[in-house]
Amino acid sequence: MSSIEQSSRPIILSLSHLSTTASAFFASWRTFDNGCAHLKVKLNGIESPKLVPQKLESYKRSDLHLCTCVSPKVSFPNSNPGHLRASLAAMAPQVKSWRDLSFLSECISPEINAVYTTFALVDDEDRVFFGQLPFKKTEITFEQITAALEPVPDEHIYPNLPQERLTVAPSDVVARPDIFIKRPSLSAYEDLKEEDALGSLPPELLDEARILELTLQKPHPGIVQYFGCRVHRSRITGLVLRRYEYNIYQYLQLGIGALSGEEKEAFMKALEGAVRHLHSELGVAHNDINPLNIMVTVSDKMPVLVDFGSARKIGEKLGVSRGTPGWIDEEDDYTTSEIRHDIFALGKFRAWLEDPKFEM
Repeated sequence: MSSIEQSSRPIILSLSHLSTTASAFFASWRTFDNGCAHLKVKLNGIESPKLVPQKLESYKRSDLHLCTCVSPKVSFPNSNPGHLRASLAAMAPQVKSWRDLSFLSECISPEINAVYTTFALVDDEDRVFFGQLPFKKTEITFEQITAALEPVPDEHIYPNLPQERLTVAPSDVVARPDIFIKRPSLSAYEDLKEEDALGSLPPELLDEARILELTLQKPHPGIVQYFGCRVHRSRITGLVLRRYEYNIYQYLQLGIGALSGEEKEAFMKALEGAVRHLHSELGVAHNDINPLNIMVTVSDKMPVLVDFGSARKIGEKLGVSRGTPGWIDEEDDYTTSEIRHDIFALGKFRAWLEDPKFEM
């Protein structure tokens, strides 16, 4: 087989089509998408819409080369499987360390009772590459990860920069070491991709940018400092925020510091003041107050409220992000942004702070 031609139908390849020397190549079922031809492969004569790890048992793992995406008209010489691997690897950034990955998750699929590892990488231009392999993390090589990465279309995760005036963070600020760039949730991308609901991700980032824009107009020391959007290819690719080292959960669990009874009261008073500012000055409810979203300024042991993914104007409909289980009133339908959500969570947090439990 000399090349793969673009078609409106999925391509089905037998193992012999791919290589005469390698034991197997495999990939998930996919059709042509954004200029890439995706492979649909038979394993032991079985065609499946998902990767099926248990069907790979007859192949030697050391000979298994994993491929998920190839460009149109890429040559696959039968006599040179190494050429195939080199062609695929050239399409995504080279993964040389676990630190190169922006997201890594090892899970057990309940459908097939097998372990699989999901990963993603974001490059310097905020291009996202996503991949999945049916092995434990400890059994995967960086070469396999690189070969499995496939590009994620911008429109699946990033919103267009709207016509309305939103602050764009200066490039010199973005480069500072005390800056954190919040991007769309790559773990959510995996779930939404399976549910064919990727259209919900871009609006979530845009909604959070709009809420954070309000904090620029009326800042508060107890609310995360926001510098503006990060923009590439006319899309919002991230939210530029001040970085804080520890949330209150980590601060106490890891023994970074401790709070006396008097300090706990001062901490709560400051947090309640930040929430009041949200409600009265910005007309916003946070809707997701919990120990993981409350950072600590190590110098003076004061709270800073972060993660405005669930925040909306009071009375507005909530998006995909709707609080954290255990920190919301289970009897509340939690469909709209409400002050009572924050009041309930503050009460839960006050009780937790008095006797912290590290079981979240």
